[in-house]
Parts: sequence; C-alpha cells; structure tokens
Amino acid sequence: MSTQSKSDNPQFTWVNFYMELADKLLEYKDRRDELLEKLNNLDSKWITYFRDTETDKWKFHDIDPFSVFAIFNNASLKKFEIRREIAQRFKDIFQLKSECPSDFVGTPLTHYEKSYFFDNKKEDIDLDPLWKLFELAINYPDDDSLISIFDKVLILDGIGWVNITMALFWIRPYDYITLDKHTREFLSSNGIQIKKTQFSGRSYLDLIKKIRNCSPLSQMRFPDISKAAFSSKHPLKEYKSNEENQELDTFIKSACNILRFKKNIILQGAPGTGKTYSTAEIALRILGVDIDFGNHKAVMEWYQELCDKGRIFFTTFHQSMDYEDFVEGLKPVILDESVGYGLEKGIFRIICDKARRLSNKRISKKIDFTKTRIFKMSLGEKGKDDVEVFEYCKENNVVALGWGENKDFSNCQTTEDIQKLYADEKDNRFGPMAMERFICWMRKGDIILVSDGNSAVKAIAKIVGDYEFHNDTPIGMCQFRKVEWLYLGDSIPLSKLYDINFMPQCIYAFYSSRREGTSQYNGSINTDMINKIITGEINTEKPLPYVLIIDEINRGNVSKIFGELVTLLEADKRSGGGDHPITVKLPYSKEEFCVPSNVYIIGTMNTTDRSTGTLDYAIRRRFAFVTLEAKSDYIPEGKARDLFKDIRSFIVKNHSSETDINDLMVGHSYFMLDKESPLLPDEQLKLKIEYEVVPLLKEYLNDGLLTCSQEDLNEHIEAWIKLETFKQDSNATTNSANSESETSQSNE
Repeated sequence: MSTQSKSDNPQFTWVNFYMELADKLLEYKDRRDELLEKLNNLDSKWITYFRDTETDKWKFHDIDPFSVFAIFNNASLKKFEIRREIAQRFKDIFQLKSECPSDFVGTPLTHYEKSYFFDNKKEDIDLDPLWKLFELAINYPDDDSLISIFDKVLILDGIGWVNITMALFWIRPYDYITLDKHTREFLSSNGIQIKKTQFSGRSYLDLIKKIRNCSPLSQMRFPDISKAAFSSKHPLKEYKSNEENQELDTFIKSACNILRFKKNIILQGAPGTGKTYSTAEIALRILGVDIDFGNHKAVMEWYQELCDKGRIFFTTFHQSMDYEDFVEGLKPVILDESVGYGLEKGIFRIICDKARRLSNKRISKKIDFTKTRIFKMSLGEKGKDDVEVFEYCKENNVVALGWGENKDFSNCQTTEDIQKLYADEKDNRFGPMAMERFICWMRKGDIILVSDGNSAVKAIAKIVGDYEFHNDTPIGMCQFRKVEWLYLGDSIPLSKLYDINFMPQCIYAFYSSRREGTSQYNGSINTDMINKIITGEINTEKPLPYVLIIDEINRGNVSKIFGELVTLLEADKRSGGGDHPITVKLPYSKEEFCVPSNVYIIGTMNTTDRSTGTLDYAIRRRFAFVTLEAKSDYIPEGKARDLFKDIRSFIVKNHSSETDINDLMVGHSYFMLDKESPLLPDEQLKLKIEYEVVPLLKEYLNDGLLTCSQEDLNEHIEAWIKLETFKQDSNATTNSANSESETSQSNE
C-alpha cells in the first residue's frame, strides 16, 4: 500500500487539511509536552472532557494523536460552524498551509463519550503503541509491521476496532477505510460482510484489498464510499427555504413546544391538511433527532428506525377498540387441545412500561446478596466494548460472550467437558476459563455488572436462563444466557460500587472473600448501592422520551379506551416529573400503574368525520388542540393551485351554515404532485381530482354539509375532471358570475 497524493477535489476540502495536520502531529511524537502546551491554548469549552475542573489545565500527562483529531470529530459538535472554528484554531496553532475545510462530507464522528483513544480512568497511561500505529500508518513500511502494531493497539483498554479504523481514515482517507456503522451497512449492501468477532490487522488490510477489487466499489475512493454510506442512511440536504417550508416549520416548532408543556396534543383539521404527515417530524423533534427536516425522505427513514427501536409507537383508533386492546385485558390462548385466557398488554401499557424501565423504576423487592453472587462481564469481542453487541443484548434480553467462537457447549456440564472442546488449542487458556465461568459458575438469580471500560458500569442484569448456543445472530457471537435487565441508563462510576478498578478479564465473579451467611465480597462491593440503583431509589440517569401517535383518535370511544387512566394523562399527574403524581391499580393484573412524564401522545382528528361523536370534556381538557388549515400557498403555482382555489370557492359558497369552513375544506395535499412519479403532472392531478377530491365532495353533499343541488355539483365536477376551473354557461346571469368571483377573491 502506498500513500496517495493529496486531494484537489473541491467537495472533500477537509482531506488536505486532515493529512497535513497528521504530518504536523507526527513531529510531536517525541515532544508530547510541547503538544500538550499547544492544546492548552484551545478554547476550554471544546475540551472540557480533557480539563481538570479545579485547575482548568490538561488533566492527563500524555496525549495521543488520534484523540487530538477527535477534538473536532466527535458527535457532540453538531454544527458545521463549530467544527470549522476548531479546525481554524488548529490551523493557527500548528501553522498549517492547507485551507481550513469548507466541508466535512464523509467524515465519521466518534461518540462524544468515546472521544478518548485510551482508558481515561487510568493514571499510568502508555500511549506509545498509539503513536507507533500513527507513525506506521502514515509512512507505511510494510503490511507485517502495520498488522503487528494494529493488533497490539486492538487489545488496549478503552479502544474499539471501529474507532481505530475511523482514526486511520482521518489521517490518510485514501488509504484506510472507516468501518463506522453506516459504512459497514453500505459495504454489506454491496456484498462485503465484516466478521467483527475475528477482526484483526490482517483482516482489515484484506478487507481494504477486497473493496478495491470489488465492482462498483473499486471505482470509488474511500471518502466517496464514506459519503455514499452516510447519504444513503441520511440523505443530503435538498431543502430550499421558501414560504411554504418556513410556515410549516414554524407550525411544527410551535406544536412541539405545546407538546412538551402539555404532554398530549391533537392535530385537527380537514382531510388532506397534513396531520399524519406532520406527526413524524414532531415525534423526531421531541426525541431530539438532529437532521434536515426539509427532507421528508430522511425524516421517514429516521422515523422508521425509531419505530423499530421501540421509541415511537403508532396505532389507529376505531369504533370497536376498547380498554382491553389499549391498556390490558384477557385474551384467548390456545393450550394444547383447549382454549384458555391469558393477560395481554396493550400498546399504551407497553410504551409506559418501557419508558419507566429506562427511568429507574425497575423492581420493588431488593436483592438478598447473602444468597446471590455478583459477576463482572464485558459485552463485546473478548472484553472490548462494542456498541452493536450491547444494543443487541438489550433488545433480546441476553448477555453474549465473545469467547468460544462457533463451538457448541450445550452438552458441557463440567470444566473437563469444556476442556475437551479446546483440545486442539493447547495455548488457549483464556477461552476455556471464560466458558467455564459462563456455563459452570453462573446460575439463575446471579447478578451481572456490565462494564463500561475498567471504571464504570453501564448496565445491571439478573441471570434468568441457562446457557444457550445460537450461531445465526447478526453480531457474530454464539454463546448466550437469558437475563432480566435491572438497570439500563447512564454509566455509573465504579467508585460508587467498588473500591478498585475492574480487572481486564471479560468475566469473573466477586466471591472469593465471601464468608458464609454474609454479603462480604472481595473489593468491598457496595451491595446497598446496587439495590438503591435497581429499585430506582437513586436516580442515576436521564429518562429517554417516547412518543405514542394515535391516528384518527376521534373514531374511537376515547373515554372507554383510556378508562380510569384519563386522569393520569395530565402533566402534573405524571410520574417522574409531575407535581402531583398519581398511580392506579389495573383491574386485570392488579399492578400499580402510572404514566411517565417522558411519554408524549400525539393524536390526529379529521374534523369532517361525522361517523363518530365528539370528544367529551374530560378528554378535551387533557389535550391541546392544534388546527392545520388548507393552504393554497403550499401548492405550486399553476393548474393545481387554480383548481384548489376554484374548489374552495365552491365550498365557501355552498357549505352548510352549521359547519365551520375550515372543517370542510379539501386539504392542499390532494393537489400536491409527486416529482418522482412516472406519471405526467396532468395525469397525476386528474387521478387525484377524480378519485380523491370528487368522492369527498359527493359525501359532503350526501351528508348535508353542502347545500347545492346534485346537478350543480355534477356540472362543476365535469369541469374539474378536465382540469379546468368552472365557468358559468351562457344562461347564467352576470350577477351570479360576479357573486362567485367576489366570493372567491374574498377568501384568497
């Protein structure tokens, strides 16, 4: 592999800057005190995680080059302007000749909590291996040298293989591919799979060669691949600021502010005004997603992703829906050759239970640690933290062990049984040791502290199942045990639970010093603190928001569906933030139930729907009602807007006095065309008028909402289907024509 020349691509303006900065940093390999002194000149707000709060000085005695790059390449810096400001400061400090980047297209970002490339809890950090990898990656003498140091860095505490590849991409973006999540998904869609459990320096270089020999990827440089990977997940900005988008954006922001205050809102309006369309963007804003909201395709991709992750729930109310469907009820269950009844949770209870689980309301009964053992375990490949492994384990209520590879230990009962499966691996003493602890030592009811590095705990679980072997999981691991998650939240400093750091072993038990009948463990585990955390007595995390979208909320008997929970919907009656939290006992499960403050409800209501009754006052008091009006400004100028105005003029002239005109209007969405449709604009518009607008107007006439005659409506329809505005025939009086004209103009 030879280092490629610098970029003259006008889009990737960051490439030359990054490569020159890497060259400059290499000069400080043996002058790190000088490097630290220069970094101290950075604005403290950019490097708070590096500074000592008391002295406002750099709190580490050493620094590595990859952590320097991460200062302006981490996910906490969401705005381009901030990243460019930091880059400009680097340019000044290190006297770089390259222009400051005018884009960061395709640059991957570290998680803001993973912006160190070393174990930041250790006092005696050795960063020489990182500097050696940095040097060899730039100069690249040969494959073997790079592979050797790559593998040494790979096993260091606090470093993951994903971050290593991101860092190498930063310093030489044409030589090394980043393997962040988006890029891995992009490569996978092009037939290149990455085996995470067998990742090494050799497999990384082999992967690079494979990409360069794979069509059509061989025609793309690595920055192009990174850009394409990110764009396919979150399409690039296509938003043009115009009156329509500005007005809609103002409405969305206002609705979000109301929802945060009230907790429950209903978007109401005539059909086609964009009620359901708007719920996705409102939900994403409430969940804190930071994307280009002018790109609806990107909005819907994020929306679907968060639905899949259980952060957004969607349901539609209907006339046969009841409390048993929405909250909980007894449902038929087939038992062998008979039918019984079992308790089934409804969507509302599911979302509330999930929100409470992540807001420190876990179990009510404390654990008796005189009879329960505690284990430390890392979730990731052989002790290294891996975000995807942890996410998979959380979603599937399991813990996974990276040792054992694809061996099946289901028939192993003893240490000797496990050793037999390792008979061909005489030098592998860690594998049998880890599997013995996972299979033979752990038992149901034991507690697992999931490590976050060597000095923090990111989760607490109780073992509820025996060993299981599965060789078809997406994370590439085969060894599992079922668990019940007792704590999932912000990382807890280990010092709150334990008086020394975790050992680097991936799994071990705290029981060697336990005396019979006591809860004394080696290292003085604070079992009282564990109980306070898992019972929610101590709040250690920020609850995540959840959104429930109820489409057509007025089509169900809302009072019947919510039942006694109506009172709990009010903001001040919510748990975890309300001034007057209330709980009720559910009628079927007999469990105490409350609505968490981090659950937000968005309803939609068609104001022309006469098939159901109105919402009663008890419901109306607990929801804020926001009206979306039909707007001609949302429709592009031309034939579609002209037809909208003509149809609106007809409705204004002929609507029943008992009906509000805003409740009866035909929404603008019926006149907005799809630019990607294979149909011509006139063909699309004709189909919309004939099969969407006309049936609606006929229903209005049948229900008495329009006062015109059937003949009059048919005459107008005949013109509209031809995509023409209606013109009075020669028998119509001039006064009648003028009257219609005046009506139309007064409502423009």
